[in-house]
Amino acid sequence: MCLRGRNNLQRDVRHWLRDVRVGFELDGEPLWVEMAVRAGSPHGHVVSARPGPVLVAFEGLGDFEEGMDAFMMERLGLEPLRTAQASPGGPDEPPITGELSWPSYASALHISRSGLWALLGSDTRHGLPIRLLELILSAP
Repeated sequence: MCLRGRNNLQRDVRHWLRDVRVGFELDGEPLWVEMAVRAGSPHGHVVSARPGPVLVAFEGLGDFEEGMDAFMMERLGLEPLRTAQASPGGPDEPPITGELSWPSYASALHISRSGLWALLGSDTRHGLPIRLLELILSAP
């Protein structure tokens, strides 16, 4: 949740959270996501462990997702991925288009123990995380 900016926790679990602080390192810079969670809504910021200004500030779920998305995409030098899929109305209808950003990239960085075999190319059902991981690793 803290690094993705997207909250997929169950509603009751979100309400258990009060104060959250998660540390991580990005390009050798130690960073903190710090937030107070009130009624399931995060209010906080991203700061460097080194003295300096607040890097991202957020008030609420939407603000948190947008802020983390912009911050992580810029810091990691990633571009949004454009998507298109066939319209349910048939081939004569324009495709449904969209854009995938930081939460989608982040999903490719989490590999569960049961999902390790997918890295060997034996699974096509979970195509997006595998394709993103290949992109990140510059694999064919």
